[in-house]
Amino acid sequence: MKVEEIFDRIAEVRLLKKLSDRGNLLFVGEEETIQYLQNFFARSNTNSHYDYYCLSENSDGFNYSRDDLLNYQAIIVASIDDEHFIFDRLKQKLEQLNLETPILKLFSDLFVNVASDRPLLQASDSKFIVPKIAYAIASTARSGSTVLCKALTATQIAGFPEEHLRQPSQVLTQNCHFDCLRYLRNLMTYRTTENGVFGTKFISHFFPFREQNNLDLDEILARFNFIYLIRRDKIAQAASGYIAQKTKTWHIDTDKRYKAYQASLNEIKIKDADLEKLHSYYQWLLQEECFWEEFFEQRQISPLVIEYEQFVASPEQHVNKVLKYLKIIDEDRVRF
Repeated sequence: MKVEEIFDRIAEVRLLKKLSDRGNLLFVGEEETIQYLQNFFARSNTNSHYDYYCLSENSDGFNYSRDDLLNYQAIIVASIDDEHFIFDRLKQKLEQLNLETPILKLFSDLFVNVASDRPLLQASDSKFIVPKIAYAIASTARSGSTVLCKALTATQIAGFPEEHLRQPSQVLTQNCHFDCLRYLRNLMTYRTTENGVFGTKFISHFFPFREQNNLDLDEILARFNFIYLIRRDKIAQAASGYIAQKTKTWHIDTDKRYKAYQASLNEIKIKDADLEKLHSYYQWLLQEECFWEEFFEQRQISPLVIEYEQFVASPEQHVNKVLKYLKIIDEDRVRF
């Protein structure tokens, strides 16, 4: 995968945007990635001063003195091929300089820090601190999981559940020697509420990625409680998914986005081919639900089952039900 495509597919994390005004930085990596970063920051009109150095496989260079390097807030290794290899080479070159300037990896440190809501320009801690309570919302697409996650986040005592293992982390794992398990451990360590609760969300279509990349998540998954969110009206669920694909709108959280969605809806024309695709989407949802049933059965997991239709009818009741199931509270406390 080319460097432009890698950064396009992780753009939702806004990693480079968050790096756009960070003082003096030195980026070191292979030519393709360094050229992309140089072009990106040149367009961003940042007031910061960034320098770039291409460290090729056969290069013995890097003629920076200790005094030169002390002018930088951080040295950032950037590579879509293998940042660990370049990091190790660079560290060998710098180890005799007694340098206090941090040497960081763009993905393994900075990307992880953004996702973990930690200070950006520091090494991501590899020490795993097990949260007091960890849980995952398991669901299929268009089942209302985003609404449930936001409701649980709003309680301020149930972690910050969202789909952490989505496209950006998957793209980096598949293409850039990114350690997805370490990433998840960092999230579980730091992305918790003050009472030590970590929440996440697993959509069924993530798990083929796990198998394709030989990710053994069973040890970590054994620490999770599971809430299984299902939508009984599969036709409505399939229609929701298909319309989202047609309008390119998966979530509506602003008036501007709602107006754009309405405009897109007015332009949709349903043809026979669309009905066939809708039926295929319906069949796919049934298969995805079978996946979860087999997943729970194989691991002897008895999840808390929440029906979307019942949840939207009485959200307070069901959020309290989840909190009691997780043993965060022992009696109803949440009011919306």
